[in-house]
Amino acid sequence: MPSQALPEGGASSSAGSKLYINLRKQVKYLLIGGAGVWYWQTYSHWSDCWNGGGWPGTLALLAAVQLTATVLIFSYLMLVSASGNAPDYQRWQTDALLKNIIPLLTLCLVGGYLSLALSISPAVAPAPPSDALSSRLLDAANSLGANLSTARAGAQLLLSDLTRTLGLKSSSIPAPSTSSSIASKLSTFRFRGSAFSSSDSGTDLDVSSLLKALRVPDGEALAARLGVDPTLSKTLLSNLDRAQRRAQRWKVENIRTIGWVGAFAGSASVYFLALGAVGFVGAFAGPAKRLGRRGKDRQA
Repeated sequence: MPSQALPEGGASSSAGSKLYINLRKQVKYLLIGGAGVWYWQTYSHWSDCWNGGGWPGTLALLAAVQLTATVLIFSYLMLVSASGNAPDYQRWQTDALLKNIIPLLTLCLVGGYLSLALSISPAVAPAPPSDALSSRLLDAANSLGANLSTARAGAQLLLSDLTRTLGLKSSSIPAPSTSSSIASKLSTFRFRGSAFSSSDSGTDLDVSSLLKALRVPDGEALAARLGVDPTLSKTLLSNLDRAQRRAQRWKVENIRTIGWVGAFAGSASVYFLALGAVGFVGAFAGPAKRLGRRGKDRQA
């Protein structure tokens, strides 16, 4: 029997059914990706690595560039297919367009995923910030070549001044190695006239407020107490300010370590989310193009 063309209404119904199925699939990718990015805190860990600078920051930037390139290439291919000039994907090696784009897409997709996963993994990502103020002081001093014993002694004296500022007894002063317990002491005292409040643990202070709490007049005095060259006092304050801001961000956003499983699962979630969004938008591109061509045919 000769084949009969579907009526226009039947064709529209079939197209609508395909659109619904495609949209449902893309929404599933969006939900899976969004839930994974939220649960594994992928963006927070990526931005923490990027802000840390150095080669880990460069790797995080490379991951972002490759992810952007992947999204753009996928979007371009969808637009080309929707325009009615769909390339031959089964024979992409001989297709004039695909033989160059597919290898580039594969490189960006695989390279971007691995770069992102490595940048937020325990092997590359910066160690979580310490809850102990003394540790942040020591790290800032050691980054500038301070003598370790001098820095430890200076940190101990600074913590002693801090406890006196808060009105604590000298017997309650913790040693630098165990000074994380000072956070609980800080949370129960209020320092009048400064940025301290009943909920502070030392991470909520900017550098100027911290200097006041430590009874240190300026950066040069702090450098001298920690055994750092006074000419590097501005760098010392900058490093300490960066450490304070990072510790505060981890506290406010409740960032947790994710390990290797979280790094790879969170990175996969990013690509599910990004490509699901591209597919969601692309699902409307095909029907819109076909409707436009159909309208032109009617006018003709």
